[in-house]
Amino acid sequence: PFGGPVALVRDERKILLLGYGAKDLKPTMRIFTSSGKLISSFSWKNKGLVKMGWTAEENLVCVLEDGNVIIYSIHGDLVMSFQIAQDISIAECHIWATGLAVRTAGSSLIYAVTDFKNPHPKRLADPGLTRPPTSMAVIEPRFSASGKIEVLLATDETRA
Repeated sequence: PFGGPVALVRDERKILLLGYGAKDLKPTMRIFTSSGKLISSFSWKNKGLVKMGWTAEENLVCVLEDGNVIIYSIHGDLVMSFQIAQDISIAECHIWATGLAVRTAGSSLIYAVTDFKNPHPKRLADPGLTRPPTSMAVIEPRFSASGKIEVLLATDETRA
């Protein structure tokens, strides 16, 4: 958020118009400096990218719709991967320097990882929503009064 590297990959959900003589159709992840100089590129073989972000160590965090999280170095080397939970579909994700929080599609369950160095996904309390929230905000542990992650969900309903 403060002007570091930039990672780009083609959005697989968008139709790609190919010109005459188009060569390589394989998706490629490209990592640039904030001034636009290419640092690295590598073949992107994953489907369902929901969110990308950076860790405090400038590792690239990629969260996939199926709940898999893949972390690459700034040079495109695989650092680690882990799964948030089995048989879930990620609807929304927030990434910060040391962790992430995701909301699942359908049941709107919230899972969090507070330390990328030792990732242990934890399911947070069930919000008990009947419909998906209209928005989600995450207060990182270092900014919350409790010292723990806090997730705020907004709905289009009010309760008395």
